[in-house]
Amino acid sequence: MSGIENLLIANIREKESSLIPLLEKEGVAIKFTPLKLVDFIAAGKIAIIRRTMDEFVAELQNKMVYRTAIEFKRDFPDPLYIVEGKQTVDSSSATTVRAGITYLSVGRRIPIIFTTGEQDTARYISLLLKQSEFSSERETRPVAIPVEAEEKQPTEGNYQEQILAHIPGLTPANIKTLMETFGNLKSVFGASEDKLKSIKSIGPKKAKAIVAAFQSPFHARATSRRRQ
Repeated sequence: MSGIENLLIANIREKESSLIPLLEKEGVAIKFTPLKLVDFIAAGKIAIIRRTMDEFVAELQNKMVYRTAIEFKRDFPDPLYIVEGKQTVDSSSATTVRAGITYLSVGRRIPIIFTTGEQDTARYISLLLKQSEFSSERETRPVAIPVEAEEKQPTEGNYQEQILAHIPGLTPANIKTLMETFGNLKSVFGASEDKLKSIKSIGPKKAKAIVAAFQSPFHARATSRRRQ
């Protein structure tokens, strides 16, 4: 596997998580960057919120899940909850969990995967990446990109533009050009250096920076990096 199909973008706050070495053992390439709302983005499209069962129940009880669900579904085309571990629940919290699961999966069309623990979570994420690679050639659905004024910073809620904004040298106008040219983040990731530098306002230097940021380091991590 190579490129975006085997790439996991992780929120920078996950850098010290004990899940990270388990993901690396599964051969997952990881890039850390600040993300709004979500914990991971798999294959450039699957946005993941990961919670333990206790955290999930607590966020159902304080209504956090309900407050963020609309934004989660709106800003990310393929949202996913991963809920980890077990909880001993009384009848009241069991009702809360059932209501939350129904609301997310049926009301908001946000799927939920329940895992037994961190190792199980790592294996599910690895599987998501592998399955995405095989389906990527058949999936052509474009992701809608809100158009911003040329010199505005990328909208905070649009994770695709947020990620591009972390590449040194790219201006908001460059990001707008890239998204208008390629249509989505996945296609930017997969573009060759020659294709990128042929785009007006990008040129050789910025094309090289894009390739360096989104291709070579990820491939190296996928094949050789292991946490000591």
